[in-house]
Amino acid sequence: MLTDLAFMKAKVATERFYAEHILNKAPGLRDSIVEGPDSVTALALESF
Repeated sequence: MLTDLAFMKAKVATERFYAEHILNKAPGLRDSIVEGPDSVTALALESF
């Protein structure tokens, strides 16, 4: 039972890290994906 508690505490710490450091970047990443392809699609296929 003690190892279950330690495991759950580790899961909470991992989730907190994800929420604070990864998830908060989602709006900016969304904007760059949705609004940002013009500069790439303007290039000719031969440019790649």
